[in-house]
Amino acid sequence: MWGAGNVQKDMVRRGSPPLGGVGSYWGGGEGYGELETGECLEGVVRTITVNRYERDPKARKACRLYHGYTCYACDADLTKTYGDELGRRAIHVHHVIPMATRGKEYQLDPVKDLVPLCPNCHNVIHKTDPVKIPDEFRKSLGK
Repeated sequence: MWGAGNVQKDMVRRGSPPLGGVGSYWGGGEGYGELETGECLEGVVRTITVNRYERDPKARKACRLYHGYTCYACDADLTKTYGDELGRRAIHVHHVIPMATRGKEYQLDPVKDLVPLCPNCHNVIHKTDPVKIPDEFRKSLGK
């Protein structure tokens, strides 16, 4: 629990974006006023249709065996942080060229076409537009 909204209210006073993004209860996106409790609705069920690009689990395994479990971008070693078993399960495998941009199936080289990224870097790299290639993203982190 947020302690009656104190954490988010404090973030709003400091000018940080509210958790969960800007919505109508934040004044239509024209600034961050006080959080109005009781106006947040979650759990609405929606039906959506998406394309799912199939990934080969053998390719992910080969990438991790070759590159290891250290984030290619920030050098975080998740096995040192979370232990061997959990760290190995926590590392993400990222396609150097996003699958959605290819538009069709292709022959993958797991060593050249995939890199391990920690969940934070993987999340952030997908927020760049267009998605940065891992080498560019790594340089933007000063690595």
